[in-house]
Amino acid sequence: MTWRTARLEEVAQVLGGGTPSRTEKSFFGGSIPWATPTDVTSLNGLYIDKAKETITEEGLKNSSTKLMPAGAVLLTSRATIGFTAVAEVPMCTNQGFVNFVCGPELVPEFLAYWLQTQKSKLIQHAGGTTFKEIARGTVRKFEIAFPPIPKQQRIVDILSRAEGIVRLRREAEKKAAELIPALFLDMFGDPATNPKEWPVAALGDVCTINPRLDKHQKPTADSIVSFVPMAAVDGIRVTFRH
Repeated sequence: MTWRTARLEEVAQVLGGGTPSRTEKSFFGGSIPWATPTDVTSLNGLYIDKAKETITEEGLKNSSTKLMPAGAVLLTSRATIGFTAVAEVPMCTNQGFVNFVCGPELVPEFLAYWLQTQKSKLIQHAGGTTFKEIARGTVRKFEIAFPPIPKQQRIVDILSRAEGIVRLRREAEKKAAELIPALFLDMFGDPATNPKEWPVAALGDVCTINPRLDKHQKPTADSIVSFVPMAAVDGIRVTFRH
C-alpha cells in the first residue's frame, strides 16, 4: 500500500491562536472553549472537549484566536512543546499552539499521534531565550508520510487501544498505591493510635543489620539491606504486632 509524503501545509490548514485583551471583561466567560497548553498537558487521553477558560463571540472577533471545528488537532508549541489533542467540539486556543484542520487526506487522530513522534524534532527547531517556542511557519514545512485513509484508521485504532491499556495500568497502579496502606491499617490497625497494644523497640533490637551487605548481594532471612549509616538505622524505633 503506497504512502504519500507531503508538507503539513499541503494536507492541513495550519492555524495559530491568540489571547483576547484581559482588560476587557466582556471578552471572557462566554460559551467558546479557549484552551491553553495546561488544558492539553493535563489530559488523560487524546481528546479535549472543554477548557478551563472560555471566551465570548466579542472576544473571538477582537483577537487573533481562531474558532476551529471539531476534529482540529492542537499542538503545544511554547514552553511545553509536542503535546497534542483532538478537539471534540469547536474551540479556540491561545498563542501557545500550532493548530491543524485536516484536509480530506488526513485522519485527525493519525496526525495527532504522528506529531507526538516528532517531539524531539519540534524541540530541536524551537528558538527563544525565556522559553522555547517553535514557529508556525517552521511546523507547516514539516513533511509527513501517510497511507490511504483506511490504513490510517487502522493505525489509529491500534494506537488508541494501546493508549487505553497504558491508561488503565496507570490507574491500577495508582489505586494499588492507595489500597495497600489502607489494607495494612484495616488488618493490623494504626500503630500511632495503639501504642499500648503494640510494643515499641529499636530496629537493631528486633533484627540483624548487616552493614557489609551491598546492593549486589542477595539478602538472607536474617539480614536487612541498608544504604544509610548503621547507627542511624539501629536507632530507628519501630512499632510491631505479635
